[in-house]
Amino acid sequence: MRGYGLERGRGPEGGGERGFVLVWFAILLTLLMIVAAFVVDLTYAYSATQRAQNAADAGSLAGVVVMPEFADAEDIARQVAANNGVDVSDVTVEQTSVPNQLKVTVRHQVSTFFAGVIGIDTLTVTRSATAEYEAPQPFDLVMIIDRTGSMTPTDLSNAKNAAKAVLSFLDPSLEHVALGVLGPSSTSRECTGLNVGAYGLPAGSVTELGATWLASPSPAAPPASDYQNPDGSLNTVSQVVKTIECLATSGVGTDLGTPIQRAQTYFENHGRPDARRGVILLSDGAANEPNNQSCQFAFNAATQAKGAEISMVTIGFGVQGDRCVDSGGSYPNGTALTKLLSDMASPIDGQPAVDLGCTDAENQDGDNFFCEPRSADLEEVFVQAAAQLVGRAPRLVE
Repeated sequence: MRGYGLERGRGPEGGGERGFVLVWFAILLTLLMIVAAFVVDLTYAYSATQRAQNAADAGSLAGVVVMPEFADAEDIARQVAANNGVDVSDVTVEQTSVPNQLKVTVRHQVSTFFAGVIGIDTLTVTRSATAEYEAPQPFDLVMIIDRTGSMTPTDLSNAKNAAKAVLSFLDPSLEHVALGVLGPSSTSRECTGLNVGAYGLPAGSVTELGATWLASPSPAAPPASDYQNPDGSLNTVSQVVKTIECLATSGVGTDLGTPIQRAQTYFENHGRPDARRGVILLSDGAANEPNNQSCQFAFNAATQAKGAEISMVTIGFGVQGDRCVDSGGSYPNGTALTKLLSDMASPIDGQPAVDLGCTDAENQDGDNFFCEPRSADLEEVFVQAAAQLVGRAPRLVE
């Protein structure tokens, strides 16, 4: 009987235990709901942070191109930042100690959905970006176009169109151009038809009499400035334009180093003394000439050119999976070609180019190495590379 009385106090079906569990379940459910609520707030804040950063990046890049006219730069930066999803009142624009830099800060208050229950009604998101831009200066450019046997007719046509797109983009009053080729051209055979006077036909070998890695201007002369008409269209009687049109596939191997050496010598003999100098090198395959350490040879040539204050931009075209076959050195057999090309590129503000393996991110990281698959259009990346090289493209520095 005493036992029965005890069971009645607890409940004949263990109801006390069930009640205890329900209380804890309610507490845990409340805690989970609070955590979930904060996750919602934090996720929203993170989204606002990304939006603020994108707005600051866009505003600084847009405004810096008119520096040192700060008033105009500020107006442009604020408007472009606002166009990227923030309020104009949230945008602050300021000059840095460097005259060609512009800093944009976006400070945005985000209302919370649930954190207000503990007194947090808003979160402040702050993001900034600093962009730099160098006004155009006299620039001598050598474009080196790969037209070895691995370049199909479609590939070569793609490369020609990209080179012509660069000529359309450049300013001939400031930027003068010469054309290098890989492999060399013959100076004893002129192009035909409308392209007479150009020398884009390949030499039979690198040792052929008159073989040249600098196809235009030929005979050697200062870089060309006649590649555009007054209305900005390409001048089809310019030798550099005719040479691009005439380029034909070469049967020699891939030597990435010698054309760079020839470009350096060309600059020394024919470059303008007041002009900055640069090379855009397009390659669609790993170096296999002139010796058993061809990748090392190419790297050494690029290093020497950079030491002579020649800026190097490299573009890989359909090079995914291509590898060096050197017998030793810094690029032994199996080294990815993308690593070589990124190492050959000039650093920017002391930061070397990074090999991202020819991914989509490769052309968005702001360095001097670019990469495109064979199925892609080379024109956009060539113009992007040229703009960055000659100083017509603003870049983020912070």
